[in-house]
Amino acid sequence: MLVSEVMKKPVITVSPEDTLEKVIEIFSTKNISGMPVVDKGKVVGIISESDVLNFLGSKTKLLKGEIKRLKEKLKNTKVRKLMKLRVYYVRDCDDIAKAVKLMDERDVNRLPVLDSKKKLVGIITRGDIISALAKKEVVRVENRVLETDIDKLLRIIEEKEKVEIEKVSKLMKTPRESVEKWARILEEHGLVKVVYPPFGKPFLKIVKRRGR
Repeated sequence: MLVSEVMKKPVITVSPEDTLEKVIEIFSTKNISGMPVVDKGKVVGIISESDVLNFLGSKTKLLKGEIKRLKEKLKNTKVRKLMKLRVYYVRDCDDIAKAVKLMDERDVNRLPVLDSKKKLVGIITRGDIISALAKKEVVRVENRVLETDIDKLLRIIEEKEKVEIEKVSKLMKTPRESVEKWARILEEHGLVKVVYPPFGKPFLKIVKRRGR
């Protein structure tokens, strides 16, 4: 399966000179969590929700005075100040396995897709890959099945039907935060449910089995 078969297009982008106020408006209205930064037709960076939140500060108190200050901060800060300059990408003619491997190795959630002339033609996310896997598409690298961390998580939940997040973290030898992040991606695609009960430990349960 080629990247061009999975990627989304057209691509939503911003300019380095756009404000963070515009960025969060796009995130909200387009229901996305990250996008390429383009200048004169060339991809020069990438920006995500986490970049904006880290900039604002996780300990910020949303009091009336603070909200006003934050709005001013968003309005007066340019994308170029926050965007990541190192952009990992794939070509539209690449196999989807290359995108999976790159995302895992570089711990990124999305990759711009370029054509042979290095023109931006699409974007591929972990969610897009999960959708393909959910449709029983098989990702292979060098004639062997490549199981992504997200696919491994889904397999564990399918096998157990209901399992505590903490237990999955130990099984996968992965930080709990990463498990929760991957679980939320699966939840967005209607495959699992992330449950935070009033009493007891948070757990994951299967919603829809692949191939059924």
